[in-house]
Amino acid sequence: IVIVKTYSEWPETVQMDSASISATISALTKIFAQFGNCRRSSRTMACSLSQYCAMHSALRSPPFNAQSSGQVGRLMDSFKSALVKLKGNEPMIDVLCSFLMAFRSTPCPPEPNQASPAENFLRRRLRTVFDLMLSTVDNSVGPRDIKMEKQFNRHYGTRRCHSEVGDAVCAKDYRRPKSTWTSGTIVRRTGNTTYAVHCGKLLWTRHINQLR
Repeated sequence: IVIVKTYSEWPETVQMDSASISATISALTKIFAQFGNCRRSSRTMACSLSQYCAMHSALRSPPFNAQSSGQVGRLMDSFKSALVKLKGNEPMIDVLCSFLMAFRSTPCPPEPNQASPAENFLRRRLRTVFDLMLSTVDNSVGPRDIKMEKQFNRHYGTRRCHSEVGDAVCAKDYRRPKSTWTSGTIVRRTGNTTYAVHCGKLLWTRHINQLR
C-alpha cells in the first residue's frame, strides 16, 4: 500500500504479504490510527472495503488517471529508482525503510522554504545519521523545563550532578535479586543526568540517583 499526503507529500507505505480485503483494512486501520483519516483512495474496492473507506471519509478518484494519482505515481518512480540502487542482500523491508527515511528528510525545492515532507507534516526535521556528526546539544532551559524538573526532583528525590569523568563511584548493581553497590569509574557523560560507568570488565549506564 502506498499513501502520499497531498500538501506535505509525506509518504507512507506498508509491505503487504497478502492483498486480501482483511489485510488491506488492517493496514489502513493502523495508518489511520497514527495519522488520522485520509481524504481519497484511488484503488478499485470490493464492497466491504468501500464501506470501510466511506466510514473513514476516504474518497475514490478516477482509476488510471495521472492527474488524480500523480503524487503516488511520482513516489513509485522514485522508489523503483532507489530500489535498483539500494537492493543488494538486504531484506526488502530494510530497503523500504532506508528509502522512506531519505525521502521524508530531503528538502523539496517546489515547497515553501524548500521544506522536507517531514517539516511540512510533522513541523520538525527528522534526525538522521548526518545530525549525529554535528554538535546539536541545546543547553537552553525554558520555564516549562524548570517546572517539570522541580516536580520530578521532589517526587524522586533527584540530586544535582557533581560527578565528573574519571571520578571513582559506586554504582547500583542489579545482577542479583537484591540490588547492591559495585565500585567503578565514570568514563563519560551520556546525558544531563546519566553516565557510562566502568565496573570491572562491564560498562553500565547509570542515572545520577544510581551512583554514590
